[in-house]
Amino acid sequence: MLIGRITGDTLGSRISGRAGSDLNGVAMLALLAPFLAFVLFKGWSSGQMSGPGSLLVFGCTLLLIPIALWIHHSDRKQAEPLVRFLRDAISPDGTVLRSRSKATEIELGLALEISGKEHPGPVTTETVHDALLDSGTYDFVILRRASEDYIQSGSRDGRYLIERRAGDHLHHYRAARPGAPVQSTTRDEFPYDFEETLAAFIAYASEAPMPACIRWHRIEMPPGEAGGGDLPTGSAPK
Repeated sequence: MLIGRITGDTLGSRISGRAGSDLNGVAMLALLAPFLAFVLFKGWSSGQMSGPGSLLVFGCTLLLIPIALWIHHSDRKQAEPLVRFLRDAISPDGTVLRSRSKATEIELGLALEISGKEHPGPVTTETVHDALLDSGTYDFVILRRASEDYIQSGSRDGRYLIERRAGDHLHHYRAARPGAPVQSTTRDEFPYDFEETLAAFIAYASEAPMPACIRWHRIEMPPGEAGGGDLPTGSAPK
């Protein structure tokens, strides 16, 4: 769900508001909170709720309301794919980015996997663009030439992790910004935005040089673990 507004300004269109998968629940809790607090207060003031036990229930209930609101508020980025879609569809930058992707020629015979499902039909720059654009938390996208030759991404809270395999488990790599450290055993860092991730995928598909924000670091991988796993040391891929 997205609650917000689209307005025009001197630069084009602007999107403002909040996005999240549970905004309806947050809104309902916010509306009920004053009523619940009033009921508890009336019960306490009339003597129907007295004693330490009742005061404890009263205090815990009032405390749980803001905690519940914050927990759901912190998940608002789960609707980031919807926000990205709107920016891509109505903003000048989104139009330019899509046109640039569409104008790039990519090699034939590529395969595209979206969260475990093979994309039917030929792979184009637009299908890659849309697959990454639609990626939500815990989704992953794999673009491959062969079973051991691919680039992949995972998404969390609107950010992306990028990995690359170039032949086998000894040549599996994770991308990081120049100078940034890489954890070889965890996948907690999602350093890239949509535009940077798209640029890396298009570079792989067109055999062009990787963007300047990409530095490959080899990751130790167990034999046989492929797509959707971690990304590898050895000579870095192009």
